[in-house]
Amino acid sequence: MSLPTLPGLHAVVLAAEHGSVSAAAQKLGLTQSAVSRQIAQVEAALGVTLFDRVRQRIAPTEAGRRFVAEATPLLNDLIRACRTAGEAGQNLTLAVLPSFATRWLVPRLPDFQARYPKLRLDLVTRVEPFDFIGSGIDAAIHAGPKPWPGARLDPLFGETVVPVASPRFRQRHGIREEADLLNIPRLDLNTRPTAWADWFTAGNLPSLDARPASFRFEQFLTLAEAAVHGLGAALVPRFLIEPDLASGRLEVLFSRGLSRPGTYALAYPPARAEHPTLRRFRAWLLAQAAPAGTRAVEAD
Repeated sequence: MSLPTLPGLHAVVLAAEHGSVSAAAQKLGLTQSAVSRQIAQVEAALGVTLFDRVRQRIAPTEAGRRFVAEATPLLNDLIRACRTAGEAGQNLTLAVLPSFATRWLVPRLPDFQARYPKLRLDLVTRVEPFDFIGSGIDAAIHAGPKPWPGARLDPLFGETVVPVASPRFRQRHGIREEADLLNIPRLDLNTRPTAWADWFTAGNLPSLDARPASFRFEQFLTLAEAAVHGLGAALVPRFLIEPDLASGRLEVLFSRGLSRPGTYALAYPPARAEHPTLRRFRAWLLAQAAPAGTRAVEAD
């Protein structure tokens, strides 16, 4: 016995469902004679008669009813699998840093959606490098000098952290010069415990004599929000707090910043470099990260 073709099986199932060859033909976008031939080929392959022809209608035989009952769920699963495989190249799972995603990436995603309306991004949160193998993640946003074994890194941009606080906090503590920051409540980030010491050292201030931080947080946005509510001064990348500066919730205490070149990058396994959606997203992301006035239109 030879196996029937997938189009033939589809024709049989639709004909049985509608009780009509012409209705099945309309669903499949074929001629009635083409569907009749497909059904005949399936019957020949199986060696059984699947339909009784009665005038303009058809009705499944007993063998046809059993066959359609067993074949229909299998056919639906196969069609669903084919659709999923076809859509897989249009999906991208991206691991993001919460603060970066909230303040930089998400506000720019409408542009990506407008350019590629059929592509879908699934964003998940990861704050440390991980093994891409078996993770189900195609790419990630990486920050800091820490290497990412087994991943290719495309640099996006560096960052400059600046000291900020709420206007009321600045007034309450009478902050007028950089040395005043040595003796006020300050806020730290868990992953950058030496940030304040580095900032003080860069300004030739006695960082070793500075009082320890009052609070420590895991994410920049939580750190910035704590500064908004007067818990202390914070060192935060300026690009993450532009909305807070514009609204007056925070203000830059001193313009001297501390730069970290090459901080943010797109990380992905080399084997995924030609993933269709990753290729488009990578081109778009690099264009977005380019300095204003130098952005090129990304290629499909």
